[in-house]
Amino acid sequence: MGQIQYSEKYFDDIYEYRHVVLPPEVVKLLAKNWLLSEKMME
Repeated sequence: MGQIQYSEKYFDDIYEYRHVVLPPEVVKLLAKNWLLSEKMME
């Protein structure tokens, strides 16, 4: 299975952001109409 890749965190005045790239075999397991929460990525 491929590795999950995380970008460096970046910020604005309110939020903290990070890009997460999932391997194709993980993407196939996810519903296409929702976002992952921070807890789900731990």
